[in-house]
Parts: sequence; C-alpha cells; structure tokens
Amino acid sequence: MSRYAVLALALVAASCKVPSLVYQCARDSQCTGNGGRCIDGACAFPSAICQSGLAFDASAGARSGQCVPDDVAGGADDLGMPGTDVDMAMDDLSSPPLGDMATHCTWHATNNLPEPSVRIWAIDASHLVAAGDNLSVSNTSGVDWSGVLLRDAANGTVHVHALYGFGSAVFAACSGQNVFLWDATAQTVMIDHPGGGADFFGLWGATAADVWAIGDGGTPLHRQGTTWTAGTGSASNGSDMQWLHGTSATNVWAAGDFVVTHWNGSSWTPQTLNTGGAGITSIYVRDSQNIYVTQAGGSFYASHDGGATWGGGATGLTSGLSIFGFPGHLFVAGTGNSIAHSIDDGAHWALEDTGIQNGQINQVWGRSPTEIYAVGGTWWAICK
Repeated sequence: MSRYAVLALALVAASCKVPSLVYQCARDSQCTGNGGRCIDGACAFPSAICQSGLAFDASAGARSGQCVPDDVAGGADDLGMPGTDVDMAMDDLSSPPLGDMATHCTWHATNNLPEPSVRIWAIDASHLVAAGDNLSVSNTSGVDWSGVLLRDAANGTVHVHALYGFGSAVFAACSGQNVFLWDATAQTVMIDHPGGGADFFGLWGATAADVWAIGDGGTPLHRQGTTWTAGTGSASNGSDMQWLHGTSATNVWAAGDFVVTHWNGSSWTPQTLNTGGAGITSIYVRDSQNIYVTQAGGSFYASHDGGATWGGGATGLTSGLSIFGFPGHLFVAGTGNSIAHSIDDGAHWALEDTGIQNGQINQVWGRSPTEIYAVGGTWWAICK
C-alpha cells in the first residue's frame, strides 16, 4: 500500500498485537515516513506546530511530542520535504505570534487520513487517533497514518462515532453498541463492550474506570472499573442522544433531539429545550454552571446557571455539528470549511478558514486553547 498499512485485526478474541510503530534510530533512513529524521537517537517528523518544523515521536522518551529546537533541526533546507498536500511548505509551519493567538487561530490542514473520519483525538502532539468506519492512528504528528480495521465479536463491520481517551488508552464508541479500547503504547486493540444494542454516538469519562456511552434511544451505559452496566431510556425521555461531555463523575451531560440530560452522580435528569425546531447536535460542559449546545440550524444555546435557564444566538454557520471550548474561547464546527470562534462567550463570532476542503467539519476539539483540532472526511486540521 502506498502510504499506510491496514492492520486487519480479527477481534473475535479479546485482543491482539500489531507491530510497534516506534523504535530507536541511528540514521534518517530508519525513520520511515515523509520527512523523517534521526536526531539524537530518536525519530522526528514534520509538524505544523513547531517553529523548526519537526517534532520528536515516542522513541524520544521524555521528549516525545516536543518540538526539535531550531539549531538542532539544522534549518529548513535540510528537511527535504516534497511540496505535496501532505507535506506543508516551511512558511506554513511557523507558529503565529502569541499576540495573534488571543483573537484568532492560524489553521494548517492536511488531506491524508486513510478513510473519511468524523472524530479526532490527540494523545499528545505526536500521537493522534481519527475515527471513521475504523480507526486511523499516527505517531508522527499526522504525517503518516496506519489504519486499524475493527470487527465486532461476530467478525462484522462497525462504524466509529466517538472517541475519548486517558493517557495512551483511547475508547471508541461504535455502531451496534460496541466499544473498543485502543492502547497506543502496547499497539493493541480489544472489544471492551461486545455490542447488542443501538448505536453509540456520545462518549465521555471522568477516568478510565468511570466512562459513559450513549446513543440512539438514549439508554446510557456506564463503565465502572472494567464492567459496563446499562441504564434506561428514561435518562433522556427515550430521545436519541448525539453527544456526551462533563467535568467530573458528578457532572455529566448528554444531548440530542431536543433534550439535554444531567447525571449528578446518582441519577439522570432530562429536560426539553426550545431550540427553534432544529435538533441538538452536540454539547460542551465548561464547569458546573456553564453548559453549551449546538443545534442543526447553526445556532448555539447556553446555560450559565447549571441548566436552570437557557439562551443563545447565531454562530454564523448554517449548521452546527460540534462545539468545544475553554475559558475565553468557544469553537463551533459544521457545514462549510470554517470554524466559528468566539472569545466573548458567544456574544460575537468570527469564522476562521481551517483549510479543510470537505464541505463539512464533523468535530472541533482541543487539548488547550492553543492546540485545537478539526476533522471532516479525509481532511484534518490543527491550530497551534
């Protein structure tokens, strides 16, 4: 295969091994992937988030994900990066001035995912996971990807709808009420919940031993330790849930249709919102008081009193599919190639062109206000 190897994993058994993607190096040729270089015994790859244009991968140990200093990288002329849509020119790799980051992002987009994807997760700056019909994983800051083919207990196909991780462990919520667990360190994948119900679309957890999944029909599943237990559809009045988010084991929210529902540590409390005839598509929880949702028409709604009252407005997008944020920043993705960004809690929005040429961005998510990811189709983008 030209750029990635599909790792066919027969998951009828509990787990299986795939070859490690990480190793020590002695010369550049051992760092497989476009633009790979061996620096101080570790592989480094082109990265859109580094001034030098290079970031160490996991073979660098404690330096994993860190940018290679300019003086060590040896300058742009040594990189030998071909001018393709996968390998960005050096002018695009330089970081924007810090002052500019307070008001807008400089996005860098790449069209190199192995398959159309709807979710993205970053373990760190080097190790990324994208979700589509299967998983796509990268330990080279997204320069190269490997496909991980998922199969349920009956060796049937599944479709991944949500990702959430803790360290090197990433959960994937799928069709047929399947949940997979990918271990990026061991390069293994296993079925964590063997299906038997409606599709999952929402996934969130306070810890790896306290994870929630929810989807069509609104029946939540709760992972406590390593055991999943089903709740009832009354948690959401039977409505289909599209997203999960929270801030603690006693502050978890799900949203979908025209309903939001809150877990306080002992019970779910659903409520119906008037979102103008368009269903709720996603939810972001900043803290115990501030909750934000998007609806299919592009508007957002927010509560600043723990869900007692709600208000909202337009984002400038014609549809909203995903919302995420940090104190002082809100990001909304949907139809089109732009992210709606607000720095005044939704009072005003600016549309930022991500460079994604898919016509739809399915998710916006970030590790910090200055490390934001977006994904749609075979495109993904980063703002750093």
